[in-house]
Amino acid sequence: IVEILKMKETIQRQVVVLMYVWWSERCAIREGDNPRSISYLCQLIISYAEECSSLKPTLRECALQKPKTSWKRPPVNYVKANCDGSFKPLNGTGGWGFVLRGDDGQVISAGYGKLENVLDPHHAEIIACLQAVQRAAELGIQNLVLETDATMVVQAISMSELDRSSVSGLIWEFKYLFNCNFASRVVIHTPRSCNLVAHELATAGSGLSPGSISVRDCIPSCIQVLVANDLAY
Repeated sequence: IVEILKMKETIQRQVVVLMYVWWSERCAIREGDNPRSISYLCQLIISYAEECSSLKPTLRECALQKPKTSWKRPPVNYVKANCDGSFKPLNGTGGWGFVLRGDDGQVISAGYGKLENVLDPHHAEIIACLQAVQRAAELGIQNLVLETDATMVVQAISMSELDRSSVSGLIWEFKYLFNCNFASRVVIHTPRSCNLVAHELATAGSGLSPGSISVRDCIPSCIQVLVANDLAY
């Protein structure tokens, strides 16, 4: 610990995340899970470290940082799907949430649900994206913009080579649905400040009782305030 404290702050974060991921991987393998690839674990460590770096900015950074960006409406004749996943590492549970909105900013559909046996945040995030795409396909939407604040999900969906991660099956299913059901589609990364509605829906999903049926087309009143705030910009 003393040696870690001597390191630069950026290196400290990476080392701490490395120790956390290493321990989680060790426990998962002991429980019978297949080991994940070294390249995937390296990406996971870098991604977690980058997310941690944005949690507690210094006072100087607070003074210099730009105003937070906010959610933007999709182009005309497009629907925007915002999705997010929630993960609780202590018990391996989580939640998913998504919201579909038209070019007028009005909600077309939304949903959230409970997740059990979640491997990691990446697992919860890809399930959230899959839920959003499935709902958009059910509604016959043709032009879709999918937004997520999970960098690793965007990278996994966008890469052409075979994915060998623990969620490769879900990624393949997502790509298939995404490419076969929409005339025009795009996946983009967005800051958390632009994804607040989906984030809170995922949190609501993680708070449901085990075995609860997922909720569709019903946004809690406390989250409807965030929907209204997005329309104000």
